[in-house]
Amino acid sequence: MKTQNAHANEDRLLDFAYDELPLSEARAVEQHLQDCSRCAETLRGIRGVRRSMARLPLEAAPEAGLDSLLAYAQQSARRAAAGAEPAPRWWRRLMAPALSMAAVSVFGIVVLQVNRDVDLSPSLQSKSSAKDAFLPAKAEMAPAPAPAAAPAQAPLPEDAAPLAFSQRAEKPSYASRRDIPPMAKSKPAPAARGRAAEGKASAPTGMGGSASKKKSTVAADDSEPLAESIQGMSLAEAAAPAPVMDVDSFQKEEARRAPAGAPPPSAAPASPPPRVASASPRPEPSKGRVDSEAREVAEGVSASSGLAAARASPSPAELVRQADSALRSGDRAQEAVFLRAALAAGAQGTQALTVLSRLCDAEAALGRRRNAIEVCKRVMATAPGSSEARSALRVLEEQLRSPEPEAGGEVEKR
Repeated sequence: MKTQNAHANEDRLLDFAYDELPLSEARAVEQHLQDCSRCAETLRGIRGVRRSMARLPLEAAPEAGLDSLLAYAQQSARRAAAGAEPAPRWWRRLMAPALSMAAVSVFGIVVLQVNRDVDLSPSLQSKSSAKDAFLPAKAEMAPAPAPAAAPAQAPLPEDAAPLAFSQRAEKPSYASRRDIPPMAKSKPAPAARGRAAEGKASAPTGMGGSASKKKSTVAADDSEPLAESIQGMSLAEAAAPAPVMDVDSFQKEEARRAPAGAPPPSAAPASPPPRVASASPRPEPSKGRVDSEAREVAEGVSASSGLAAARASPSPAELVRQADSALRSGDRAQEAVFLRAALAAGAQGTQALTVLSRLCDAEAALGRRRNAIEVCKRVMATAPGSSEARSALRVLEEQLRSPEPEAGGEVEKR
């Protein structure tokens, strides 16, 4: 235990001088003052100060000061009545940092998900889809060679007419015709070209032959595009193995088509029948039939070419990888070609923005000022405020500061 201080009553001397101590404590202080000269000297000093202050006039307390003292006293009384504040627990100290980290994590996840899923360039997507609708058909139809060897107006020989009509009657349905590759439909067959040349050489030279030639020439001039489509279809059918006709059906067909005074045809073997010269003109197909067949052929060619182009067209990711290979090899022109192809193939979202930013740098490095300015403006319009937009702005400022090349000095690539 702590030893009691010998001068513990010094703290109560002021209360003793003002007669504010209880009777028992006042007696204890008086007894102590008789034995302690130090405390007696202190008490005399306090009483001297009290006598000196008593001579001064009394001043009224200011109202503002009194109000502040009263408010402070009331606040102290409320604190004393409420008691001591509870000590903070450990989980309360950890709750605020944990909630802050959770809020930051949720915000980051939402930003990444929106950046990955939301399309930032709807106009770019619509333009790319419009280009994709026409590019595959162009790419498929461009390499098809024109059938120059077979003339469009060359009439078929007389003996080939029954075979052509019988094959046309027994031809497969439209669904099976669509399975034929588009290149096979437009490729002329050597056998058909030979028969067409022989029939042209053996055409009659009389009045009937001249009239039939004039009639076929007028019909060919009226429907030249339709005749080209029908000719390609007939050549493809001639290239395919023709069904074998029996002798009786062939003789009946010849007897029906022969003129009234002509002798009946002789029996022919199962191999191709002999050619019979006749002055009667070759029957021409009706215009409605020609239109329907040409429409069917055009639909089949467009459907087959669309499927082939969809299978052959590379994806945007593959085109971007090819652009990376071209960049590593130092070929910036080839890189720009692959990047434009990736945009045309339908790159979307963040991938489209990255491709546009790389294309802006590539065009600027190649010195194509107009192309670089156009692509950089597209980057800034697609994602304003992004790092790609700031990089495109720097490239755009450099291109605008540089002098414009002379006419013909820059190759524009549209």
